[in-house]
Amino acid sequence: MDSSYLRPYYGNGNYVGRDGREFLSVGGTSIANPNYNRLTFLFSHLFEEATNNHFHAIGA
Repeated sequence: MDSSYLRPYYGNGNYVGRDGREFLSVGGTSIANPNYNRLTFLFSHLFEEATNNHFHAIGA
């Protein structure tokens, strides 16, 4: 995700972002990302050690 497009979803650990990945890696090959350049709902994984924080698309 392109973090410059992240917008907080009001404090519940979820965000809306624009999916900037044009291709996805699947089994050693690349396929076109059907969600490229679309809004995507993200779930945050927040840890006490901030360097481990990251986001996942729902279901990923």
